[in-house]
Amino acid sequence: MKRIAIILVLITFAFPVLSQTQTFEGLKRNLERSDAAIEHQKRKMNPKTWYDRGVLFQDIFEVNTQFLRLGLPIQDLTLFMRSPLSIETVEIKDEARELYKYPRVDVYVQDGAVVDWVETESIHPDPLNEALKAFTKAIELDAPERYVKQIKESLTRLNNQMLNKAILAYQEEDYDESFEFFKRTLKVNEKPIMSDLPLDTALYFNTGLVASFAKKHEEAIKYYQKAAEYDFGGGNLYVLLKDQYVALNDSASAEKALQEGFQKFPDDNAIVIELINYYITSGKSKDALNYLAIAKDLEPSNASLYFAEGFLFERMEDFEKALASYLQAVDANPEYFDALYNAGALYYNQAVKEFEKANDIMDNRQYGIARDAAMKTLAKAVPYMERAHEVNPTEKTTLETLKTLYYRLQMTDKLEEIEEKLSKLE
Repeated sequence: MKRIAIILVLITFAFPVLSQTQTFEGLKRNLERSDAAIEHQKRKMNPKTWYDRGVLFQDIFEVNTQFLRLGLPIQDLTLFMRSPLSIETVEIKDEARELYKYPRVDVYVQDGAVVDWVETESIHPDPLNEALKAFTKAIELDAPERYVKQIKESLTRLNNQMLNKAILAYQEEDYDESFEFFKRTLKVNEKPIMSDLPLDTALYFNTGLVASFAKKHEEAIKYYQKAAEYDFGGGNLYVLLKDQYVALNDSASAEKALQEGFQKFPDDNAIVIELINYYITSGKSKDALNYLAIAKDLEPSNASLYFAEGFLFERMEDFEKALASYLQAVDANPEYFDALYNAGALYYNQAVKEFEKANDIMDNRQYGIARDAAMKTLAKAVPYMERAHEVNPTEKTTLETLKTLYYRLQMTDKLEEIEEKLSKLE
């Protein structure tokens, strides 16, 4: 399945700078002091203690990776992080990458740019989540007004850190981790303290999308519905929402999602076509035909719509309308193999029925008339099958059908020619 790209421009931030120029060991010592502070009876009630702790965890998160970003050119990598300890070639997901080994972090390079990195030594396994907890605690302790602006700035930084982490995991197809960090990013955005800032509604869509890749269908539905509340994602959102309900075998909700999408975006042919396909697979031919009429108005030159209409009429055993639709498909696209073949097959099948009826007639004269009529119907299949063969010369079923047609119609020269073609395919 083709992977849908998240609706988000990969954010390229200026290189972050730690709140203080600190070393790895220095940050470890500061964390020990912070751990002691939050156990102290008086200091743990001070919002500054928790604010400082939040910033500390943000610095811990960046201490090994502050200069790294996706797409960072190799020359900038060596400029900011100096020469690596070693460089080796590794194979990941059947692709060759260069592994630049630095103290405490491995950096993966492909086509001259950074594509991933992994910390080999860290101060804390989940610093961003600890930062969020600390800032939340500072807010709960009614931080003075002078801290509110600082907390908001730090939360904005935290939002970017988590978002970059989510995108990095997405690029590496670690959808479970990506989903987790998209959720955390939303937690930051939804903090009441951030209410005066614009809400990035794309986050709901992206969180739902990554959840769908992680096969967390119920979670995906929840976030897609939230995106819908903000009118984000257009008609495509409802198609994706339908897919999640289908994955849960909830056909009623799948249909409802498409209907809601159509009501909001009646001119979005993607939704109309999804409704058509849904009703075709559900065996609801009349409903499918209703939406096909709408789709044809939106895209009158779309040959596949006329073909689908012909298929439905054929299913409903309306020979004349099916043929007319197939011929409209051919008019829209003279190279449309399926429409050409089906038009020929319609005449062929109709002739078979006429021959069967003729065989039941006892009167010789009436039998002859009926048989001649059936032969004329059979002959009408020939030009469409021949044209289908021209479009796809190696399609064996078409050749076999032409062989039968030529034999029944006593077209000897063409029969020999088609038999020769068939022998070359065997």
